[in-house]
Amino acid sequence: MTPFGHTPTMIVIRPSTRDDIATIRDVEVDAGQMFRSVGLDTIADDDPPGSATIAEHLRRATAWTAELDASVVGYALSSVVDGQGHLDQISVRRAAAGQGIGRLLIDHVCRWASECGHDELTLTTFVDVPWNGPYYTRLGFRHLDDADCGPDLGAIREKERRAGIDVAPRTAMRLLLEHWVSPDLPPTADEGHLPLFRRQPQQPPSGPVRNRDRPGA
Repeated sequence: MTPFGHTPTMIVIRPSTRDDIATIRDVEVDAGQMFRSVGLDTIADDDPPGSATIAEHLRRATAWTAELDASVVGYALSSVVDGQGHLDQISVRRAAAGQGIGRLLIDHVCRWASECGHDELTLTTFVDVPWNGPYYTRLGFRHLDDADCGPDLGAIREKERRAGIDVAPRTAMRLLLEHWVSPDLPPTADEGHLPLFRRQPQQPPSGPVRNRDRPGA
């Protein structure tokens, strides 16, 4: 059983719309409370992405929403950094965690990046927070040293440092898209059972989004 009252038969990943902006910000606030469990209260208190930032992602078709039983439970934002795909932010409501929704959102971003002709997907995250660095490592992302970051990714990390986000060790990570294993394939033992889902088509973005309000989680 799930917190929504029954076993889900469908998770929908779709392009976000303007009607989702307030809900996306609410999802981020809810998901951020998980950081209190690892002593990162300042991150839990961080502001969600601003409405203008989300609206810019909508304009560039780089925002996706996850629905579980017609309720919005997660979202992802992406951009182009150093000429490659970049996962700006991904969050899932605490009540919907552990059902593979994050992986489905990442899969959608990977497909977007591939369709745009990119070979990689990068992100920045906390090294040791269980649902951050270790989770992405299981999905095939690898840590990048500062010297291996392109100028734009390096600038993102420097911006995070100046903003005081590095209250715990953080890192940039990179996934080679050719190594991505889609949830369409049988799940591994680590992932467990993944519920059925469908995707709705979206158009590739017309250009990069290079700003963000909050680090990837």
